[in-house]
Amino acid sequence: MSEELEALLARGELLPAARRLCAVGRHDEAADLFAKLGLFAEEGACARHAGDLVRAHTAHLKARAWAEAAQDRERALAEALPADHEALRRTLAEQCLAAGRPAEAAVLLELAGEVEGAAAAYEAAGNDLAAARLCGFIGRHRHAVELLQRHLDGLDASADESERAEARLALARAKIRLGRPDEAIPLLQAVERSTAPRWRRREALSLMLGCFSALDYRAATEAVWQRLLPYLDDPPADHRTYLARLAVDQEETGDDDLDERWVAGRYRLQRLLGAGSTGQVYLAQDVASGREVAVKLLAGVAGNRGGVDRFFREARIARSLEDPGIVRIFEADAARGYIAMEYLPAGTLADRLRGGRRLGVAEMKRIVAGVARALAAAHRRGVLHRDVKPENIFLDAAGRPRLGDFGAAHLLSFKQTGTGHLLGTLAYMAPEQLDDSPLSARTDLWALAVSAYRALTGRLPFPGPDVAAQQEAGAPPPSSLRPGLSHEVDRFFERAFAVDPAARFPDAIAFAAALEALPEEDAPVEEAPRAEGSPRAEAPDTGSVRYEVLRAMGERVSLARDAALGRLVVLERIPSEADAYLDRIRAVAAAANPHLQPVLDLDPEAGLVVYAFLDGEPLPEAARTPRPHRAALRVAADVAVALVDHPGPLRPQRIFVHGGRAVLALAGLESLRAGAAPPRDVRPTVGRVLGWLSTGADPGPTEGPLEAVGEAPPHGAAHLAGWLEEALLPKRTKAS
Repeated sequence: MSEELEALLARGELLPAARRLCAVGRHDEAADLFAKLGLFAEEGACARHAGDLVRAHTAHLKARAWAEAAQDRERALAEALPADHEALRRTLAEQCLAAGRPAEAAVLLELAGEVEGAAAAYEAAGNDLAAARLCGFIGRHRHAVELLQRHLDGLDASADESERAEARLALARAKIRLGRPDEAIPLLQAVERSTAPRWRRREALSLMLGCFSALDYRAATEAVWQRLLPYLDDPPADHRTYLARLAVDQEETGDDDLDERWVAGRYRLQRLLGAGSTGQVYLAQDVASGREVAVKLLAGVAGNRGGVDRFFREARIARSLEDPGIVRIFEADAARGYIAMEYLPAGTLADRLRGGRRLGVAEMKRIVAGVARALAAAHRRGVLHRDVKPENIFLDAAGRPRLGDFGAAHLLSFKQTGTGHLLGTLAYMAPEQLDDSPLSARTDLWALAVSAYRALTGRLPFPGPDVAAQQEAGAPPPSSLRPGLSHEVDRFFERAFAVDPAARFPDAIAFAAALEALPEEDAPVEEAPRAEGSPRAEAPDTGSVRYEVLRAMGERVSLARDAALGRLVVLERIPSEADAYLDRIRAVAAAANPHLQPVLDLDPEAGLVVYAFLDGEPLPEAARTPRPHRAALRVAADVAVALVDHPGPLRPQRIFVHGGRAVLALAGLESLRAGAAPPRDVRPTVGRVLGWLSTGADPGPTEGPLEAVGEAPPHGAAHLAGWLEEALLPKRTKAS
């Protein structure tokens, strides 16, 4: 080292020393000094001259990222590397992670196609929106919902209405993908009521229309359709046509008439048969063979390499299996994005079960055993279907079953985990699918057993919303829902629904054999189940008897089972000429208060209001054992939120506590019927709840427990709710 350099370094003049090293060609040493000085652009230039490409790009990323504003870092990173250097991106991502910079690592991993790693890095960086987007892309819909809920809860008071609307819409879409349209509806109602941009409110109404239609709540669907009409420039004749249009990929279809659409110059599309997560299915005429076929078109594939792979994996798997119990594939074209397959005009098992209908024991055994043998053929090839459900069980003209839609199947060793690919429908998922545990052939058999149970009883064994808890508790024995079924049938499903996969049937052949050995009783078929001697509710005209009344809960209020969705609901009969009462119910439903009993449907013509069934215990029962102060405070805050929109006085029996949260019952509420105004001072009511839960004894209406929380608790419901939330906030922040 020259005397000049030694002198510069001795005096701590690193910048002149670095420039001197660069001038004499000692680029690696110069890069070290520039790095110490934080001059990343100069460090990168020296590293490039030294031939250290990885270090050069790392320095370039540092310079770009820190030069841009924080919100522009991702764009800067995306431009920092050439598109074909995926290996280099991975290397740089590892360095960013090691340096504690997960945000930059996430962008690099996503650009390199490492979607799962990118999702984890985004989450580590606190970017829940980006993490949720990628989790949804790889099928981890449940975790996407958790991330989006956390993002929404984390928005502070400075967030504008547009940002809140975007967060609610994202969460609603994720809940819809997870099969929870009823949970998406309150989020969409909040967007509709907001001052968000017009196009966001239109999107909320469109999604809400689809949710109510999927739930088959006809009156609510029509009401949303009327609210959506002013947002549409050229509305169709009815909401069904509108929803059918939405199901078609606009980028694919354009504005051409469907009768003039062709695929590959060979298949003339005739009508839409259905739409799913991977594409739309059309009835088409194959002009080469003259036969009718079903053509599946891949939708929304831009940037979705995983979706394309799943789509054409379906064709490869189904064609290779060549089993009579599997839908035949005639042609698959990855370049054009379509599959031509066998058209089965008899529809699906889901069509047969619509409206809570049931099959006879013999017919159920024939169909389900046929599907089990088709699964056996797939399992022998190491293929899991992962999405067995009535919608994917097709029927040919003779009524023989065919298993289709292998788009979610994975060619994997049964020892592999399959973590992150939560692609099935929630109500049919085995416990191991819900918690991302290793999957096996028995996972498919669980879903097939759920389909068999529904075909036999007219309802789902685990309807939700807490499917995992229902699985642990066990399904109701089929004989309890359909008198005349034998205990052998009960034992079959008890084994099929064992939470431990090792306790289930070992394979599809054993499953089919046990099913076929069941006795065949001549029980009534094709009708929703009904308890002995129970009356029918005069439900809205849905084409079938939908609501099965189980027991009276009060004047004009009944507990019922929704046969179409396989879940409990609460029905309230509305007397004739009760328009004012109906308007008040609509107003409370429109408020979408998360701590008031949800209104699922309202049909003035039938004189019926359908409420969600409330899980949990009434307050007097929930408070028998004292709760920790913070847990009691949480419930009290929920009650205060509910009282913002709750009319009149509140009885403790109408407060239901479940999972540490509270919801207030509305069905049959006399003060709602009478049009009572919300109470002006809610402190005695909320203080009573807090004191009762904290001590296990009813203190009566009192403000005392609130005064122990802090000084001067406000008397209005909204202000008191915020005051209680602030009391919870310090501990929540500390815990995080």
